[in-house]
Amino acid sequence: MRSNTQTIAKAKKLLLDSGITLKSGLRPMTLKTFLRTYKEDICRYYDLKFYYEQALSNLYDKESTDAILCMVDTEFDASPSKKFPRKAGSYRRKNWRHKFSYDNPLNRIIAFASLEHCSHSPEDKKVVKLPVIGSTYFSSIRGAGKDLMNILSSLAKVNDYTNMVLEVANEHSGEGHDSDSEDEEEDMEYYSDESSDEDESSSEEEESSDEEVDELDDLDEVIEIVAHELWRKTVRVDKETSVPYYNLSESYIEAELNNHLYNLHDEEEKSDEEERVELTPMFDCDEDGEENEPRDTSYGGFWYRRGKKSQEMLMGFYEHMGFVEAPEVHKEWGCFSNIPYPTMMKVL
Repeated sequence: MRSNTQTIAKAKKLLLDSGITLKSGLRPMTLKTFLRTYKEDICRYYDLKFYYEQALSNLYDKESTDAILCMVDTEFDASPSKKFPRKAGSYRRKNWRHKFSYDNPLNRIIAFASLEHCSHSPEDKKVVKLPVIGSTYFSSIRGAGKDLMNILSSLAKVNDYTNMVLEVANEHSGEGHDSDSEDEEEDMEYYSDESSDEDESSSEEEESSDEEVDELDDLDEVIEIVAHELWRKTVRVDKETSVPYYNLSESYIEAELNNHLYNLHDEEEKSDEEERVELTPMFDCDEDGEENEPRDTSYGGFWYRRGKKSQEMLMGFYEHMGFVEAPEVHKEWGCFSNIPYPTMMKVL
């Protein structure tokens, strides 16, 4: 998938030609472009070793099977968000700065999504899927989600895709299914000065840095930080109970970042290029050909319905953006996991 600055410019022009404008004031850019643009601020804020700045400088977009697109606030020096709690204690002020201010450069990402080529689809369709979609809870900027969905659709069209699919994650549909995700680590102190354990002087680090940079494939610390910050943006608050919840796990986002920044999808594509799975029957039928009732843990079953109901507003938003529910994406194509999240499709 072509997802560099030039391709995004073509996608924006395609939107303008169709009469659609981006109204949030945010700039669409790839994650690699963002990390490269704000590398100095990121390394300074998170106290990363100086050779990471050079590593981020070498992140360039190329034609690939995946992309991560961000809607970024590049206009303001300060976040147009909640007012600073002047009467709060030092801990609350520090926590406020981390969540809301642009001292933390990753707060400039207001919305984000990953795109990935889907080979598990009919031969007559070229399908792109959206494994991750998120928008921040910590910003007062409005219209970011709508602008993101519009630019994603246009970007897919520029790359000659015919359909776009997504699944609506929720906290209910996974009941009765094994999860491969690890327990989440919610320790907010991971970005503190962990390098204090090392007693090497800065001059010694500079002398050895050339060797480290030469073989600098290690972006693990950056990925851990970015994954946590993107995951934190996806928090939502239940309107009835006021309890915060996440529809996506941090490890799921971290896996997407690993695949993207280490180009793992490209390696898989080379070894298994354009392989399509044998499509499964959409409905389970008995010996007489009558359709069976879905099990509680299957698509259309009890936990699916409960999860779908919990995300009625989100599904309504996707419908407004041109998506319709398409059970075949889950039941026939197998584009996503075995968890029966509601799947939706848009014809481009």
